[in-house]
Amino acid sequence: MWLDMSSNLVRIVEQVEGAIVSLANAYHKHSSNAQISLAQLLDESIVVILRWLILDYAMENELAPDSHQSKPEAFVHCVTGKFDCTDGLLLGGLFSPKFTRAYVDNPPTLSSIQCVYEGLFYIDNHHRSLCVPPSELSVVFQILLEQELVAGEMRLFLRTKSGHKRKSTGAYYTPEVLVKHVLDASIEPLLETAMMAEDVQTIEQAILNLRICDPSCGAGAFLVAAVERIVARFGELSNRDISHAVLTQCVCGVDINPIAVELCKVSLWILADDATLSLNTFDANIQQGNALLWARSELVQKGVDASHFDLVPGDEPNIRNQITKRCRKELRQVTSDIEMPVNPTEDTCDVWLSSLLWRKNTEKMLETAPTSAVLTQTIDGQLPSYIAEEVSTLVDRHSFFHWSHRFESVMNRGGFDAVIGNPPYLASRYLSKHHPYLRKALPKMYASASGNWDIYVPFTELAFHILREGGYQAYVTPNKIIGAEYASVLQREWFFRYSMREVHDFSRLQLFEGASVAVVIVVNQKVSAEQSAKVTFYRYDERPTEYTFVVEMEQSMLHRLPKGFISFPVTSSRRDLLRLLDNTAKLSDVCTISDGMSTDQAYKIQPMVSTGSIEDWERSDIIKLVNTGTIDPFLLKWGQQEIAFLGYRGLYPVVDSKSLINL
Repeated sequence: MWLDMSSNLVRIVEQVEGAIVSLANAYHKHSSNAQISLAQLLDESIVVILRWLILDYAMENELAPDSHQSKPEAFVHCVTGKFDCTDGLLLGGLFSPKFTRAYVDNPPTLSSIQCVYEGLFYIDNHHRSLCVPPSELSVVFQILLEQELVAGEMRLFLRTKSGHKRKSTGAYYTPEVLVKHVLDASIEPLLETAMMAEDVQTIEQAILNLRICDPSCGAGAFLVAAVERIVARFGELSNRDISHAVLTQCVCGVDINPIAVELCKVSLWILADDATLSLNTFDANIQQGNALLWARSELVQKGVDASHFDLVPGDEPNIRNQITKRCRKELRQVTSDIEMPVNPTEDTCDVWLSSLLWRKNTEKMLETAPTSAVLTQTIDGQLPSYIAEEVSTLVDRHSFFHWSHRFESVMNRGGFDAVIGNPPYLASRYLSKHHPYLRKALPKMYASASGNWDIYVPFTELAFHILREGGYQAYVTPNKIIGAEYASVLQREWFFRYSMREVHDFSRLQLFEGASVAVVIVVNQKVSAEQSAKVTFYRYDERPTEYTFVVEMEQSMLHRLPKGFISFPVTSSRRDLLRLLDNTAKLSDVCTISDGMSTDQAYKIQPMVSTGSIEDWERSDIIKLVNTGTIDPFLLKWGQQEIAFLGYRGLYPVVDSKSLINL
């Protein structure tokens, strides 16, 4: 386990969880808060605790006035967000009143809140600082995302959510060693190019012109590390401090979670080490939104197709059919009579994207459906208010994020120089169950969202859309990005079209606390692919800081591997197997291929399994049993590795084919 929390951090997590429960109960007892949901109470309690911890850390490091430290009542003001001061830290961001809406205006509630604060920061009437740095604060935040408030007989309590929020948000705290690998492969080449200039002034300008983005930034681990790397590398050439400029110009981030966005701003603010700097300084570069929900110009140009209104559970087929009929008629007219703008307005983008997420369940939704005719009304600035209201509701609900408008200056210059991060991991089945409209919409926007895709796949495609020519993309993702059929379109249309540079495989290591996810880092550069160019594969078997072996392969060879499975260089121990790609024979030419068995079938077959011998390999009347532990895309391990199957263990598990006839 490479991400192992220190005993001090474990203790802080326990204290914070206890404080959140006490704070939520204090809110809950106020009669005016009866209409606030437990989920909202939890979010608000988390915000208040984070405010306390941030202010505590800032004061301890002389980034906030010491006058607050002797006045616990000032910390109680963190509950309302109403601060009688002009400190940069307390202006806006996570300290904005918008994050705290619960009522606390009676003495019992305020007294309870002060007791919670004193329990966290005082021992025997003496103040003690917890001094939790931003890097650890983000770990605390991710752990809190796993919790939910539950009402007991007497009071509220916390419990780990079933399919907890780390699952529902796909968020995982990234170990520092993986962040370093990402920066080495993406930021470092950009710095090396910038530092080739002849004089320091030109180098400085080249560095400050860099734009680096994390489209799922969380609390800012990658962005903070990028700033530190850039400043340190420039410091090798000059004593000039460019940290403020790098912080405010070079790094950009987006996240769907508003609290994470504000934590990211705090992390950058603390790195600036400037108490006069306002958190609002970072508003333009660190923004809240769903990074995937962007109506790109080339998509809007096509108008609103009837396929935008796919049925989703809860929709009414009759409503949907009327919308699609109207849509087909209008689309023909729009295509022939109206020229769509090359640079659509944000309102036009909102209407186009709304069509993909539109509910089709009432007469009102039929009347206001954003078809192509409605789209053209936005071009003329004549969108009816009753339709605009419905569109606005969707914009807020789904957090639309049109990159061409939110980062207009960057996109106008061609895009970002590097797109880095650890995008969320959410399987297609989960999206279908919990976010069905999003599951239907994304394949209309991202060609890579094909088959049984995971959400990190369109996130990877997004990186190429917002990258400039020559820019670098480097993500930490599940290893299926190089070893699953659903990744084949992503590989063909993006990895192979441009230049794959490196693949770092950490599949054999468990790097994420509490999550058994096998990860890789794939590094691409947005330049036309040269088929003779080499892709370097690194495999890490023992520790994430030292690779076990490295192998190079021409990018052209990757096209010849099984569709979706370009993991061969790091999954196979036999390099000589590559020559078999010259053989045009198919597996189906030499054996019969059947689907795998269901769980119910597995239990029925289990009593029929017996131990055979190596000679059974040639027998056609004997079925050889293999499972996922003994077969991979390039090697069958039957007879070489012991197979475990519902209590059976052995090298040569077989089933007589006759026994399956009546199954």
